[in-house]
Amino acid sequence: EPLGAEVRDLDLRQRPPEEVLSRLERELAERGFLVFPELGELSSSELAEISRYFGGRELQSRHSVHSEAVSEDIFRLSNREEHGIPLVGPQWHNDGSTERILFSHVVFHAQRIPSRGGETEFADLAKAFESLPTHQKAERSQLASVNAYSGVVHPLVHRHPVTNKHVLFLHLGQTGAIVRWPTPRTAERDCNESSSHPWAGLEAMTPGLESLLQDKGYHVFNQSEMINLLHRYDELLSFPEHRGSHRYRVGDLVVVDNLAAAHRAAPSAHDTRNGLRILHRMTVKGTERLDVPLESGLPPFLYIFGENPFCDGGVWQASDYYGVGFRWNESV
Repeated sequence: EPLGAEVRDLDLRQRPPEEVLSRLERELAERGFLVFPELGELSSSELAEISRYFGGRELQSRHSVHSEAVSEDIFRLSNREEHGIPLVGPQWHNDGSTERILFSHVVFHAQRIPSRGGETEFADLAKAFESLPTHQKAERSQLASVNAYSGVVHPLVHRHPVTNKHVLFLHLGQTGAIVRWPTPRTAERDCNESSSHPWAGLEAMTPGLESLLQDKGYHVFNQSEMINLLHRYDELLSFPEHRGSHRYRVGDLVVVDNLAAAHRAAPSAHDTRNGLRILHRMTVKGTERLDVPLESGLPPFLYIFGENPFCDGGVWQASDYYGVGFRWNESV
């Protein structure tokens, strides 16, 4: 299926039948995003109700609230600081990457649009994975990212809960470390599945796991390995055959499957020379944990604000004041 599609003649202000919502969710999983063009003005309660049609059917907000936002559930984005939060999302990412359960869907509603530019770009994470050579698929499938803000550990490859396709995952702006786990042994797998395992029930970063992780064959990427991996990921998602974009019209509603497609703001989205840009964004609670495989032996969280628990000299970078992790590209 091509990346993205428009859905016409469907007024989302009226809740569609469940079979229609099911079809929409399937299309989102296959196509990455759907555009409902020029729906016009939506109140915050209408936008919230539409957002709850998808995924976990519940809003989940993890963002700053701008003074002009009419609801705490609205993340108000703008190229002018007095009208919204500026400079958001210039790198490929999935929203909610600080969470163990990523947001299932992201909903954008266009309020004000500049005369030129202002697009959001999208990347098909299943197609990007399928394009990799066999050996790179295997290599990526044995890697985990550690979020620079929350320490949550996510796999770089997982299966989409709707399509069951292998899809990629990596937040280029919030990665604090990349860990490669060793080929598992049966004994390690059995131990990790046990309810008595040291991090059974772990739900947040916890210091003191060092003795459980050292000398087990894990490798934390060094600076050159990190730069190479993140550059290659950026290039992979930016290939024309994997990438699409949407040029907004006022009133457009764009729904994104947050596991099927990564997204980023086009450079012109932050440019003020072509006029004011304002988007309202809502995010939907996910339905499944994005955990590394049990056989990896890794916990769901690692203490990113401490020392590298693997003691191998690899990059272990906590977020800065702006929430940014390892800076692999100083031009962004």
